[in-house]
Amino acid sequence: MNKVRYLKKTIKVVKDYPKKGVNFKDVSSLLKDPEAFKYAIDLMAEKIKDLNCDALAGQDVPALFGITLSYKLGKPFIMMNKKGTLPGQIIEKRFNTEYCVDEIEINPELVSPGQKIIIVGYLIATSGTAKAMAELVEKAGGEVIGFLYLIEQENFKFTLSKPLYSILKYED
Repeated sequence: MNKVRYLKKTIKVVKDYPKKGVNFKDVSSLLKDPEAFKYAIDLMAEKIKDLNCDALAGQDVPALFGITLSYKLGKPFIMMNKKGTLPGQIIEKRFNTEYCVDEIEINPELVSPGQKIIIVGYLIATSGTAKAMAELVEKAGGEVIGFLYLIEQENFKFTLSKPLYSILKYED
């Protein structure tokens, strides 16, 4: 069985959501299928298993994949959240997404100086969130060595400072 095709079949595509012209990839349908979720995590882990990273990092709910990969690979996970949801010392970044202007924050005490980190998420489209997370990791003293996403939305043009690894590619 081709695992990539199986994963694509499990992801529900919602046309014109959250705005006209956007085809939203709803991974909640993948998450309710334990076999599909296992395939997703296994394929994502395979993409980065040979990279020399010290930790993974990601944003709250989208970090579900990063947290699970952290467990599978035996690496720490550094959580980033929407503004106003983390206690303690924080640094924050304002950024644009395909839908709105948003803000994200990190507790810099979670990042060790020089720590090699891979930013993980489930979908990358315009890369605004990915770039903001990378900037925060680097401002906290870490080194971003790559980005890993389950879904890459290819119709958006973006550039990242480090390699992008993805499992599923969509053009719409």
